[in-house]
Amino acid sequence: MKKFSLDDYKTQIPYQAPPGYFDALPDVVMQKLGQRRAKRISRQSWIWTAASVVVLSLAIPTLDRLTQTDYVLRDDSVENYLVTQSDIPSYELAENLDDAALANLNAGIDPEKIENALYLQDVEHYLNY
Repeated sequence: MKKFSLDDYKTQIPYQAPPGYFDALPDVVMQKLGQRRAKRISRQSWIWTAASVVVLSLAIPTLDRLTQTDYVLRDDSVENYLVTQSDIPSYELAENLDDAALANLNAGIDPEKIENALYLQDVEHYLNY
């Protein structure tokens, strides 16, 4: 077998780099990478900003609905409040009620229920109080 030697295949290099090319190459590469990175970051920031706006615009009303509670005043709680607050005179209550409020108050009154409640209660205590 014939011995292989690289010296037999030496040729002239057909291409040569311009003078100072490799000295300036790192600066050129970093400059081009910096421009691309700045463009990519700005595009990504716009995408993330838009995505966060969409998520917040959907999440805030949903969370508001989930945490919102209906504060419906029951008649019992209003009555108990008025009974315990003895410093509110009856004329002041009457001044703040209009015709619609009085109609609403009278609409829910069932005379039979009142009679049954009074029959089971000690009426003499309330009349003498």
